Order: sequence, then structure tokens, then C-alpha cells
Amino acid sequence: MRIKEISIIALFVFEIPLYSQGKDITYIDIGIILSDEANYGNGFNYERMLNHHMSFRTGLNIAIDLDGGPSQQTTLGVPVGLTFFTGGNNMFELGIGAGGTLWITGSHTGDFKQLPFLRAGYRYQKKNEKGRFFKAGVELPSNVYLSLFGGGYCF
Repeated sequence: MRIKEISIIALFVFEIPLYSQGKDITYIDIGIILSDEANYGNGFNYERMLNHHMSFRTGLNIAIDLDGGPSQQTTLGVPVGLTFFTGGNNMFELGIGAGGTLWITGSHTGDFKQLPFLRAGYRYQKKNEKGRFFKAGVELPSNVYLSLFGGGYCF
């Protein structure tokens, strides 16, 4: 095949974006650590829109155990993944990926684990516009915490 034919096929197969939607998204997500104590997780994320139905995501997550006891721990995670979603402003989204988690404090200080994650949720993002963006859903294990909702900006 010639280069021109391969390029045309790639445009249709990968839906290479030719639109004005905000391609870069930064947002904060908030969640809880799954335990019997009062615990908190927060993520600072970046997404790059690949097309109207897919984005690449990376971030920096921190999970803090607030119980104050001897088992108190803090973890730092770096997720990397892909998010797939339906069209329109109100979208259903599915995400998959993996990330490394480092225990900064607590009984496992210095331990490092690689964890997969899965996400299912709702996303509000105006199609073909830049501006605010919101999401809510469930992401497990999300680097040791359960991600519930997030918000940010598309630019």
C-alpha cells in the first residue's frame, strides 16, 4: 500500500481528531480509601483527547489515612490509562489502565506495587467547546482509593 492509502485508512480506523473540542483536560478527583476508618484520596489528573470517544489519562494520586493510629499510612500513585466514552455532552465512560503505588508512610513505607484500574461512570463535557468538565463514577482500585467524582477544565 502507498502512504496516502495508509493515511486515509488510519483516519477512519483511529478517528484522528479534526475538531475544536478542548483537547487537554486537567481535573481533580476525590475519593475514599476502602477501610473502616476515616480516609481520603485525591488525584490531580491530565487527559489528552485522542478523538470524540477516547482519551489518554495520567495523573498523580495521593491517599491519606486520617485515623491517626499506628497503622496510619500515605500512598502516592501514578495512574496511566485510556478512557472510552459515548458521544454528546452527557457521556457514559469506561476506563482501563494501571499505575504504580508507593507507600510513603506507615507500616509498608517504601513498598511499591503496580495496580490495574477499571472505571465506569458519568461524564459531562460540552462537545466541540472548551470549558468546565465534570465526572462521577467508580474507579477501582485507583491506586488504593475509590475515586467518586471530579471536576476540571478543558482547554
